[in-house]
Amino acid sequence: MKWFAVLAMAMGACSSSTGNGGDAGPPITAQAYYGLTSGQCFEYTEIDGGLPTLGLRVVADSSGLELHLLRHGLDSRVDYLVFDGGVALLTQQDFVGGQLRSRVYATPLLWGQAPLATSDPALTSQSAYQDSPGAAGTESFEVDVLKELPFTAAAGAFPDAFELSYSAGDSLVSGGAPAVIERRWLAPDSGFVDIYTADDTGNFADFTLVDIKGGAADAGCAAH
Repeated sequence: MKWFAVLAMAMGACSSSTGNGGDAGPPITAQAYYGLTSGQCFEYTEIDGGLPTLGLRVVADSSGLELHLLRHGLDSRVDYLVFDGGVALLTQQDFVGGQLRSRVYATPLLWGQAPLATSDPALTSQSAYQDSPGAAGTESFEVDVLKELPFTAAAGAFPDAFELSYSAGDSLVSGGAPAVIERRWLAPDSGFVDIYTADDTGNFADFTLVDIKGGAADAGCAAH
């Protein structure tokens, strides 16, 4: 997840909400809108059931928070997020595999904004990055709000969920042509209730929310 736009415009436009009568309301906190409360751990299982194998763990950071994507309880990717009112910005990603690779963005990428609406234009962004170890390049990102629809998962019913599509391109890969890399369903104020991403075999599958843990239980997130 990694984006950029004209950040000054984006942050100014999203720093407050619109009330029912069209009047400016209080600022919407993107961190709360996306359900990213420090200490929480979201557990997911593939659509056919079984034990949780995927998790999102939220960890406090000195400047914002770390969002850990876990597979079987182990870090797979860490997103470093900071917040400005109704905007969430991505500053760095760490990919954990055979060896750790860290990607730092020259300009923070627009990770998300609140509130979302199906009438919003696609959120497009771009930023130069430096990989360590590795080369420098440019990454482009696009997030489309596909539709708003009720969503039901093992963890409950979410009538106001949004379906989101994430596409990314990399100047060092295939000329930077964007390709869909993930889909997620977001329930405002609750978090991501479904993640369509690659499973252990490399095939894409739906992982639906089965539980939200907090406190000391975080250590066991998707540890099966």
